[in-house]
Amino acid sequence: MRRERGAVLIESAIVLPMLLILAIGLSEAGLALYDWLAVSNATREGARIGASAGDLVDGSTTADTLILDAVAQASCALRNGEVTQVRVYKSDSSGAMIGSSQNVYTLNSVNCATLTASWTTNTYNWDPSTRDNTLDDLDTLGLEVSFEHLSLTGLFTMFEGIRTDRAWMRLDPDTSG
Repeated sequence: MRRERGAVLIESAIVLPMLLILAIGLSEAGLALYDWLAVSNATREGARIGASAGDLVDGSTTADTLILDAVAQASCALRNGEVTQVRVYKSDSSGAMIGSSQNVYTLNSVNCATLTASWTTNTYNWDPSTRDNTLDDLDTLGLEVSFEHLSLTGLFTMFEGIRTDRAWMRLDPDTSG
């Protein structure tokens, strides 16, 4: 009986750390997936808003500011990461950038309590007012959101790093006349 208790203790000492590492690894993978889904949602939401806004320029509100607001708000769902960069670009039907028509923004800060964000413009080659949303020749807007995921424990660094998600949509036609 005593020898069996000793065997159980040794088996537990071997198996328990492996189970703990497996549980931590699964948690890390789950958090990475959760952040990826949050960014994927932010990217699709930004692309939908950009496609709907089209060539909007109304004072300080442009199609791009609406896109950036949507991405910042949706990024508040990130648990262990942060959005680092957003690129709005003129796309072909497969999502590839056409020429150098792109605007690149870096996120400075986001306040999830007030749903406000501060952005820096790095490149500005595709003015929203030049986007074609006439019925005969609609532009396609591409959106690329980059984010950095951080490991919670530091044990599984394969989940860390900068990841990118893309979405593209044709602009909604302007039917206002």
